[in-house]
Amino acid sequence: MEYALFDFLESDNTEANILRKRHRMELRAECNPYDLDDTEFVKRYRLTKQLTYNLCDDLRPLMKTPKKSTDLSVETKVLIALAFYATGSYQRPTGSSEGHFVAQQTVSKVIAQVTACLNTIQMRQKFIKFPRTTEERNRIKTEFYKKFKIPDVLGCIDCTQVAIIRPIIHEERYYCRKQYHSLNVQIVCDADMQILSVDASHGGATHDSFIWASHPLKAHLEELSNRENIWQQSL
Repeated sequence: MEYALFDFLESDNTEANILRKRHRMELRAECNPYDLDDTEFVKRYRLTKQLTYNLCDDLRPLMKTPKKSTDLSVETKVLIALAFYATGSYQRPTGSSEGHFVAQQTVSKVIAQVTACLNTIQMRQKFIKFPRTTEERNRIKTEFYKKFKIPDVLGCIDCTQVAIIRPIIHEERYYCRKQYHSLNVQIVCDADMQILSVDASHGGATHDSFIWASHPLKAHLEELSNRENIWQQSL
């Protein structure tokens, strides 16, 4: 009798889950985020619709192709992740609003999957790359001079504290001067705010100057300065 009751409850729970998935799928079909006007779309996702389409095309080969009708599309996964990156909101609002209509557990998996794909070497090398040729470097210098009237600038550099959950191991390495746990992320960009280099390997307690002093890019620029005019200013 107990086994029969357990089987009944398990079957009933499975059927309820299927119905919930179908209902969410119907809601997603009715509420398409791409129907938002351009201003609201950028406000929610920080990218234009066209850039989002392009990103989906880039990530598609790296992500699992939906096999069932209830599986999330690449587009939906990317939008869920972008909404989270843009707002830093908790998973429940991200999943239940914005026209996504997915369970919180699914949101967590989606964010992890999209983030892993964005962190592949293939994606990093396509979008984050320091100029390698003299022509590329001269083009960046020209843009800096046009906009800011400073000659021979190859990039602007700074570090920013990115908050993280309190780590279990070596907690002291991640407790920053602003009194929270973080990563101290070094970023270099060009005159158009395009990112040329990122280093997110240091804890929040690490000083900006130490990150730059130990970064391979510093040695590279010092070597380049022997052959080209490069204006350098330390952190």
